[in-house]
Amino acid sequence: MKQYLNIGFAILAIIGAVTLNPVVFAVGFIGAAFTADPQYKTGVLTANLVTCELDDIETSNECKTRGGLSIVYWANYDDIDWETMAGNPANFDPVTCTVLAYVMNGAAVFKKLTFERKQGFYDFTFTEDADVYEILVTMIFEGKSAVNSKAFRNAIGCCKIVLHIIDNNCIERVVGVEWNGTGFTQQAKTLRIVRHLDSSGQLGSSKARDEVDIGGESLYPPLYATVTEANIPVTAP
Repeated sequence: MKQYLNIGFAILAIIGAVTLNPVVFAVGFIGAAFTADPQYKTGVLTANLVTCELDDIETSNECKTRGGLSIVYWANYDDIDWETMAGNPANFDPVTCTVLAYVMNGAAVFKKLTFERKQGFYDFTFTEDADVYEILVTMIFEGKSAVNSKAFRNAIGCCKIVLHIIDNNCIERVVGVEWNGTGFTQQAKTLRIVRHLDSSGQLGSSKARDEVDIGGESLYPPLYATVTEANIPVTAP
């Protein structure tokens, strides 16, 4: 109903503009503004804007940091109660954009991905031309099994994946969701498997393996987290 009211007010505003009738235009414009979808209202649009702010940025002096990923957990976007998390400071810190604890919907849980740690990595790349962060998370699973093959095939059907990534320095990132300044939203292009290589390997040079690339696009860099692996919900309440 609200959508049709919005369209009607928009048409009224156009009629007012064409006929040079300021009263009709004002009624249509104001009505369209008040019946618009919340994500298009001024407050959220302001939150989505990228403003210029130059802060101090320092490189790390740690000499023992490691590259690569340690472990990844995944779930569907709809498995997580983002609305509750957004309104609870025990679940999310909006100042630092850090997830502190998850709230799941119903009996939903995260599932664990165990892969070759030396070969797992992520790249989150922003370019002016693309105007988004292009997301790429790569994992390699050695060996072959019918169970894994079926699991990969099933996962290809998922197009709203959320990843909780823990790297080899115990730094946590959350990919597959955006914080726009007032609430959580899906990414500009939701996460999904964009490449799956089912390879036998070559004798003497490479091993049998499954390579998986998970990709998408986000308006913002992926979130951080301090959930810790022990507190990721992997069993139903």
